[in-house]
Amino acid sequence: MMKTSLCAIYSAIAVVLAAPTLCAETPAIFVDKSSAGWHYLHITDGGPPAGKDNRRFNNNWYGQTVANYRGNSNYPGPKFQPDGKAPFHYGGVDGLKGGTKLEVPPSGKRFTSYFLKPFDGGKEGSEHIAIDMLCDDGAFIYLNGELIARHNVTGQDNYKTLATRFGDEKNFVPIELIGEPKVQPGKNLLAISLHNNKATSSDLGFDIVLSNREGDQVITPTINRGPYLQAGSPTSATVRWRTNFAGSSVVKYGTAPDQLDQLAEIKEPTREHIVTINGLQPAVRYFYTVESRGGENFISSEASVNAYFQTHPQAGSKVDTRIWVIGDSGTTSKQKMDVYKSYLQRSAGQHTDAWLMLGDNAYNKGTDQEFQRAVFNAYPELLQNTFLWSCIGNHETYSDGGKTYLNVHTFPTKGESGGVASGSELYFSFDHGNIHFISIDSQSKENWQDKPGTGGMIDWLEQDLQATDKDWIVAFFHHGPYTKGSHDSDREPQHIAMRNYVTPLLEKYGTDLVLSGHSHCYERSMLVNGHHSKMDPSIDSKSATFTKDMLVDAGNGSTLGGVDAEGNFLNDASKGNGAYQKENNGGDKEVKGTVYSIVGASGKLSRWTDRSDDIVNPNPHPVFIVNLRVMGSMIIDVKNNQLHAQYIDEKNQVRDDFTIVKKGLK
Repeated sequence: MMKTSLCAIYSAIAVVLAAPTLCAETPAIFVDKSSAGWHYLHITDGGPPAGKDNRRFNNNWYGQTVANYRGNSNYPGPKFQPDGKAPFHYGGVDGLKGGTKLEVPPSGKRFTSYFLKPFDGGKEGSEHIAIDMLCDDGAFIYLNGELIARHNVTGQDNYKTLATRFGDEKNFVPIELIGEPKVQPGKNLLAISLHNNKATSSDLGFDIVLSNREGDQVITPTINRGPYLQAGSPTSATVRWRTNFAGSSVVKYGTAPDQLDQLAEIKEPTREHIVTINGLQPAVRYFYTVESRGGENFISSEASVNAYFQTHPQAGSKVDTRIWVIGDSGTTSKQKMDVYKSYLQRSAGQHTDAWLMLGDNAYNKGTDQEFQRAVFNAYPELLQNTFLWSCIGNHETYSDGGKTYLNVHTFPTKGESGGVASGSELYFSFDHGNIHFISIDSQSKENWQDKPGTGGMIDWLEQDLQATDKDWIVAFFHHGPYTKGSHDSDREPQHIAMRNYVTPLLEKYGTDLVLSGHSHCYERSMLVNGHHSKMDPSIDSKSATFTKDMLVDAGNGSTLGGVDAEGNFLNDASKGNGAYQKENNGGDKEVKGTVYSIVGASGKLSRWTDRSDDIVNPNPHPVFIVNLRVMGSMIIDVKNNQLHAQYIDEKNQVRDDFTIVKKGLK
């Protein structure tokens, strides 16, 4: 599956500069009064819209897939009526005439009605919008799955939420917006829940105007996202950033902050800037600035010793590699930021070669605003000089099916960063020196339900594993094959699916480390092999089928110490069982022994499967030797024939430690 990019993003990619755009010019009014093309749900019996499942209705209705807008495909509620025309009303709202007359519910049952309007944001969308509304009585207003305004309502948007006052029945009034909502280029969805002031009220209705105020603004040119780095390789790097005006995309770069004597430029105006620089030298640190010019507007980042990208070493070369791993980090909590600060303190002065995010990077629905808050506003220091890699989680799909996730990332699809071309940014691979990384999609239905022989993800995975000759293989995907954290791998289909085909292939070709999230905890296995369905889904691979024969090494893998019964790491070598020993992958790939880890507590914690909130899981999965309900992240250092990993908590304390040693690796 290829990325469904916005037209503004397409315009910044050199290979398609000559292609015609599919988006119209940006209009002055996105949604006008008396507009057609509405979808609506009008409840007349006083009951919740989705019956007993009303909670899920409230979480999903305003971001669902409708008409040509691709949103949440998991909407469980009743179908919306199409082809409605504004205004919508019943009972006699003075300022509303024509449009769609709604049935009057019985007195005492006149609560809330729901409305959806897909619309085109044009070629550029808008970062400056305004809403004027005639509303009787109150409304929650959403844009692309994000709440952008409340009018005469407070609290939660529930079916029986009543407006706090009577609305103005005669006049359109300006609506105060929450934050700075943006209309995206191309397809958008406006959603409104319309609430009565009383369940006995005689009338209800609205009409709305959503307008583009871009031309009304005095713009202070701003880089409001990034710069950030994507899709690194030995000879290329992709630099991305966003501006609040449409302009050119320029990267100036060189081998010193005061010697930026090389330039990569795309002149096509855009707000979403994507510049891929080719022809670079391997393992070289290039300093850079970004700049954009559009009309009278100009903005440039500042040169700095911290603004750089470091190209990957030549594939296969044995170089020291630092990797940072975070999972389910999509909150904006203080604890999440403490996890980040702990890593910055521990890695001060050391370059991070690869940064892996394990999905659920932007709660709760993976909207653009949530990505801004949870990723781009949260990690600015690391984003400007570290290549960021990710796999998709479930929360990235809840607003638009994952479109925003794909739009904010640029991942290799043609093998340009190493590995076999996947043709998809949902699963891909890349090399860093003697390490082969594989990102797998455990969320998209067409991929986690894929089977061998279809030409899909599973076939690609085996081809990619067969092709690599790197000393180390690290795979990452959101739904781990084993967990008894906040999710149960014995019961949930994505986890089971990973044991059907993905895990057997990873082990067959000598994968050393598998990283996942989804469960909001930390779990880490012993060196294991064979606890899966052996490519036959009819074979039971639940936790009860785990046997000692599947243990390659039952120790804790540490030379430094071990985790005690209270979950503390004791820095005492006598508590360590020694490093895990493996044969080198370079010859026979039937190399037994893989470590599996759930690193899903970089943003929040949840209870264990048995609902306990103990620090140490009282009922762990049998593959795991460490089970911690502790916020943190994983730091991995690969040095020639050793892979050393530690779990670091939000207080910068070591909570787990293990090493894998490759025997026979020269």
